[in-house]
Amino acid sequence: MLLGLVALCGCSKDRYRVVEGCFEPFEVEVGDSQHIWPLGGNAGDDELIAHGFVGYLASMGASHSKETLPGDTRLLLTGRMVQSHPTVAERRIGGSQRRVVPEARVGGVAYLLIEPLPSWEERVAAHCRVETAD
Repeated sequence: MLLGLVALCGCSKDRYRVVEGCFEPFEVEVGDSQHIWPLGGNAGDDELIAHGFVGYLASMGASHSKETLPGDTRLLLTGRMVQSHPTVAERRIGGSQRRVVPEARVGGVAYLLIEPLPSWEERVAAHCRVETAD
């Protein structure tokens, strides 16, 4: 029974891995406004905060979004990315997938760009990609 629970939940404490040098840093204008979703209170947030991130940036609005960046805001995509590695339970029961998310900085503050701008995807080095299949 215990072995089954360990297999379901996964053995790894680290669900996120920060990878450096995934592409050459570049700046881009937001275009459409981006909403800031602050980290805190969700599973895995403490680990992301420990890596220096304060929130997510996304173009879609949400009721808990505290701030909106105007369309003329400049984002610095640093080339640093976070690989998400959900546990077996999160993949099998919750439907979570492995993914890669770039870091975007605004005024020196680090965010995760969860709705990536198209201009970064073709620049990602092979060592930064993750397989989405099990």
